[in-house]
Amino acid sequence: MEDKKDIINIQQNIISPYQLELLTEPTPDYAIRVREDGFRYVKVGYVIDRLNKIFGYDWDFELLPYFNGSVVLITERDGVTNVTVCGQLTIRIRNPKTLEVITTICKTGIGSQDVRRKMEFGDAIKAARSDALKVAARPFIGNDRYWDDLAELEAYERATMPTTIAEMLSRAMSEYGMTASDICELANITEEELFALDEDGIVDIWKSIEQQP
Repeated sequence: MEDKKDIINIQQNIISPYQLELLTEPTPDYAIRVREDGFRYVKVGYVIDRLNKIFGYDWDFELLPYFNGSVVLITERDGVTNVTVCGQLTIRIRNPKTLEVITTICKTGIGSQDVRRKMEFGDAIKAARSDALKVAARPFIGNDRYWDDLAELEAYERATMPTTIAEMLSRAMSEYGMTASDICELANITEEELFALDEDGIVDIWKSIEQQP
């Protein structure tokens, strides 16, 4: 049975530095589209490309029989036909050394599409499926487009960071298996300097902890 250190090493290497970099990159302006009502979205081609680059094609997406055993829900409103689907995105996470599947991440999403004039019904289903995939992939791709501005995003990220020494040490151990000595070595400071840090210093060191390989 693997000891605690081995388990921590596997957890830290599930997401490679390259994958982490891609996951935390802001959505580029060229990939964002804006509707007439101001809603910002990304095209499904961008989502598929990012999934392939981040997870190495080791994912799939399928429609689920969510609607009383059917994969498609058809509704009518004000003379307009709408199709709705529910899909599941499955991402396989592998041990980087053995390539054995350690776990899978499953996210569901619901998408819909009005059947516009001269649109084939099958095309409406494909559009709804694409919408569902984008919703399911939202935790990984393009989530930052829902923030009004970068200042709001930065404020949220800062609010989720530890602001006291006790909180930082607790989270560093539980999330990264790091002790106070490990943190001092990473930051190249003494323990006396560590325990004298103010809130800004704690946040800066936490960012370094998150960015380590």
